Amino acid sequence: MKGKIGGALAGGVLGGATGAFVGSVLGSNLADLKSYREEKRKEEEQQYEFSKVDHREDASPELIEKAKKEGVVQKVGDSWRIVAIKKGKLWDAHYKSHESASKALSAYHANK
Repeated sequence: MKGKIGGALAGGVLGGATGAFVGSVLGSNLADLKSYREEKRKEEEQQYEFSKVDHREDASPELIEKAKKEGVVQKVGDSWRIVAIKKGKLWDAHYKSHESASKALSAYHANK
């Protein structure tokens, strides 16, 4: 609506009734284009959010239960891993010690 009024005013100042008509059409088209672009951007953001694929390794139900009781830093195989309890996944990183995994987890939370 603002685009139509602004275009009409600009056209009116520049060239009478014909200018007002042309200005309102241009203003309307610019406002429609802006709203179309905004709608598309929101649609793409929503589509991206739901289409994210989580390629992380699944944590076993036993490991998730253990992480709930003892903490999310757990020994898995030869390395220490961080268990994402809500997602039921393991972080991609492999740590050499419990301490280094705990520091990584602390750094993650400090930056969130």
